[in-house]
Amino acid sequence: SAFISPPMIFLAILGISSISDSMTSQVGIRYGKRHILWNDKKTWEGTIAGIITTFLISFLFVGMLWALIFTVLFLLFDIFTDKPIKISDNLLIPIGCGVSYTIIRFIFNFNYYSIIFM
Repeated sequence: SAFISPPMIFLAILGISSISDSMTSQVGIRYGKRHILWNDKKTWEGTIAGIITTFLISFLFVGMLWALIFTVLFLLFDIFTDKPIKISDNLLIPIGCGVSYTIIRFIFNFNYYSIIFM
């Protein structure tokens, strides 16, 4: 992710993969009561905590548009790891967000600085 993303995108992805994933885990372990139907290891309470944390961290670094995009990506990567897809979310979230950023930027031909300040 550090090699393919600009600095602010990289910092947002770093915050997502470290702080948001930790928040998801801690809230899910301590307060989680409702498990996700297709994944017994994950809870909705932990996932919601991760979504809120992801949005706040992303918004600080990359603005509203990319905060929404990274929040949706985090949600998808978080709830579909372990059971349906046998891969760790610690690996999938940073790589998936970095690759998704590159693909979206390439397809829509966004200028990096116009994305940050949207």
